[in-house]
Formats: sequence, structure tokens, C-alpha cells
Amino acid sequence: CPTELVADCTRFFLDYLDAVATKNWDFQRFHPFFQGGIGLYHVGFPSASANKLGGFGGGGVDVFFTRGSAIELAARYHWTPDVGGRHAGFFEGVGGVKFYF
Repeated sequence: CPTELVADCTRFFLDYLDAVATKNWDFQRFHPFFQGGIGLYHVGFPSASANKLGGFGGGGVDVFFTRGSAIELAARYHWTPDVGGRHAGFFEGVGGVKFYF
């Protein structure tokens, strides 16, 4: 954001719902993966808001510490069309625990 608009940019909001495709590989405890998807993004700034079709791409790794549980680390970039003349794309970092049944 330009310096004169910093206060305006702090009131940015975003909601999204994506369909995801994942390709992963099995290297014993480590399972690297790539992900991609498309979905609906609701992006809003005080001056403008819109529902837009967007997508994302990224990757990460699942590290298994038991047969049925793993730690996930991932990073993704979301492509969304500009809203009100402002860039709405963003990076997302993910960390968590997965349990498999």
C-alpha cells in the first residue's frame, strides 16, 4: 500500500472456498507434495469489495512421526484478480498435525 493509504489497507478482509488437487510422493517418513486449486474468493477493502474466481499453487511436506499421524508444513500463493485497483493476491503458510484413520 502507498504510505498515505496504510491505515486503509489494515482493514482488508478475505474469505475463500477452494477445491484442491494434491500430488504427493512417499519417501518413508517424508511425504513432499504439490497442491493446486481453484475457488471463490471474497475480497474486501473499505473502498471496494468483490467475489472473484481465483486459484492457488504451492507445496510442502508431511513428516510422519507414527503410522497414523504427521506434521504438515506448507506454503501457498493465492492468485486473485485485483479489487478496486488493489492487488489482492497473498501468500499463506500452513503448519499443523494430521491424523489418518
